[in-house]
Amino acid sequence: MTSSKQARPAVPPWTLAVAAMLSVQLGSALSTHLITQVGAAGTAWLRLSFGSLIFWVIARPPLRKLRRQDVPALLGLGATTGLQTIAFLAAINRMPLGTCVAIEFLGPLTVAAVQTHHRRALAWPALALAGVVVLTQPWHGTGNVPGLAFAALAALGWASYILFTQRVGARLDGITGLSLTTPVAAVVSASFGVPQAAGHLTGSVLAGAVGLAVLLPVLPYACELIALRSMPTAAFGTLMAVEPAIGTLLGLIVLRQHPDLAQLLGITAVVIAGIASQRTQPPEQPSATADTGASSERDQEGTMICCQFIFKPGTYDDEFHRLDTQIDEHARSLPGFDRVETWTAPDTGVVNAIYYFTDKKSVAQLARYPQHREAKGQVQRWYDGYRIVISEITATYGDGRLPMSQR
Repeated sequence: MTSSKQARPAVPPWTLAVAAMLSVQLGSALSTHLITQVGAAGTAWLRLSFGSLIFWVIARPPLRKLRRQDVPALLGLGATTGLQTIAFLAAINRMPLGTCVAIEFLGPLTVAAVQTHHRRALAWPALALAGVVVLTQPWHGTGNVPGLAFAALAALGWASYILFTQRVGARLDGITGLSLTTPVAAVVSASFGVPQAAGHLTGSVLAGAVGLAVLLPVLPYACELIALRSMPTAAFGTLMAVEPAIGTLLGLIVLRQHPDLAQLLGITAVVIAGIASQRTQPPEQPSATADTGASSERDQEGTMICCQFIFKPGTYDDEFHRLDTQIDEHARSLPGFDRVETWTAPDTGVVNAIYYFTDKKSVAQLARYPQHREAKGQVQRWYDGYRIVISEITATYGDGRLPMSQR
């Protein structure tokens, strides 16, 4: 859901998605050189520290909007990000990049399958796991047990990252959330990274860490954010499924890691599983509600009703902030409240707040709250600087990178 028409990107959105994946895997490949100097944890600490500084400069996170209930999820997401980064870097220091990416990919693939609530969806993580077995070839008895353990920990971290992102995204989505969680990740990684990096911090090491921070996470996130504005989520998720193949390619080009035929077949199986998982996700297209007072019997699994408040640029002053706070407190007291998402559109300055419910009567009551007026059907009526939109939405998060409302 968007508040205004978005300008078409200057380049096709799929190229930005591919650029994001290339940046992620190139940053991972180039990190191996820094790992030899300051260790995996030291590299994670430096990269996350510089990344957090960049995000703070860009986003200037609104600390006043933080609520007590936001803190646990923010800390959890930040800690998960820090530990996942350390684990993945430790894995690529021991095993080929493509293999590590394929194993890590099991995390989000499993989360996506479980959240569909269909048993047949579990076939795709099973196929990916079979591909990983072919990749690692344990029957040869030469498997790198520490590398496999770190890669598995990274997969668990990615799965946890998605779950925490879905909770944090309800209040602090997009770059605002990153500007708050990345510093937490840097602090967590510092407890392991500072001892490793101590005595090895030279000018070249710091310069390399800044470059890596741009490659990952700053540049890929910017590319993904722009691509998702005009690219269907299913198509984006399908493209992202080829990331293990891109990791293998850059491992070959940058690190001279030559996969054999069996490993190529394993990577192919993981990619196919990822694509199939995305193509079989439930549809995410919103449909307008004919009557907000209608019976909730029409609600299907995964479907919620949302009430969106859209504030015009320049009208979100202190008075509207108080109104927004009152609306928020009222929404949380209504039956069937699920979550709220708030963000400011970077291109228009429009402030958005979307409240999700499983009870349609609560949505209608919330829509009446500011002006005590009945909200009927698809309401898009401006009230002194803001408008209210009522609609049904399929609450599917795909790969967990962004809340659906921003897609």
